[in-house]
Amino acid sequence: MSRKCKNDSIFRDHELDKLIFNSIIKKQDSLRSLRFLELIELYGYPDETINTENIAYYTIFLHSPVSLHKRIDSMLKSSSISEEEYRAVKWHLNGRKGMPVFINGMKYYSDAEIFDHFKNN
Repeated sequence: MSRKCKNDSIFRDHELDKLIFNSIIKKQDSLRSLRFLELIELYGYPDETINTENIAYYTIFLHSPVSLHKRIDSMLKSSSISEEEYRAVKWHLNGRKGMPVFINGMKYYSDAEIFDHFKNN
């Protein structure tokens, strides 16, 4: 397999992906995490009386910035989030280290497992 040089489209696309991720997506993840924390402070974590559609609200925190991790952890510890959902958020906030978690029978994989899967297939 030949190596791509700087002028090839794969390199340019990768640079564009990094630019979009760092300038847009990370900012939106941070804003959404902050807004959800504010809503939890005002109204509490959505329970089954509010969450009638069974929406996995905790997934908002899965890509939150490191600067919010302690605040998220503290807020979720004192909320009505289920133990299973709390473990899933903690697993993501801790860099997906250790054993993967299961939610409703669905396994979450570590980044390394995901990369290995696609590299080998």
